Amino acid sequence: MDADYLPHESSRRRSGRGDRQLTACFSKEVHLYERRCSVKSQGEIESAVCDGISRFQQEFIGRGPSDIHAHLVGSLLVVRLQGVLTPAERQLVRPRKQWGQPVASNGEATDGEAADGEAVATADGQDQDNGRSLLKQVRSHMIATGRRRLQMIVEEAAGVGLVSVHHDISTVTGEELFAFSLAQPPSCRPKKALAKAGRFPLG
Repeated sequence: MDADYLPHESSRRRSGRGDRQLTACFSKEVHLYERRCSVKSQGEIESAVCDGISRFQQEFIGRGPSDIHAHLVGSLLVVRLQGVLTPAERQLVRPRKQWGQPVASNGEATDGEAADGEAVATADGQDQDNGRSLLKQVRSHMIATGRRRLQMIVEEAAGVGLVSVHHDISTVTGEELFAFSLAQPPSCRPKKALAKAGRFPLG
């Protein structure tokens, strides 16, 4: 009886070890699969940033961009927005002669304006420069006020920390640029060609 019993117990022990190894292998594969699925592709990161910045513009400025693109290059994320100026901002940077104001062209004063056409043009240029400067100051203040929100948008999309934010806007073309400096390049899911070949860089 002992001779029949001992081999049976040994077989059960070997079977138990095999089950545990199989379970461990399966768990490892599941973990790797979940890790691959949780990593975004570069396009998904850029798209998430575009969506977040568009909502930010709508909430803080009152107008979203007509077009927006994001480009991730290493640890630098550049976002380009077009068509961002509101009607009030376009009016602010428009030359005075485009507001329907009289402009002296024959050297005669018109409605209290300067008699010298060159002086009128100079005043128009100064007003336009002041308007552009004021617009840039207001936009910069809005970006500084909403920096925490921008940080949340970028860090949630990229999965890495934000180091600094750089911003500028063109009052001529209505184009706006954001440059986000990241703590490190985000981990991105490989392209389809690599995925099909089974090459998944795991960071």
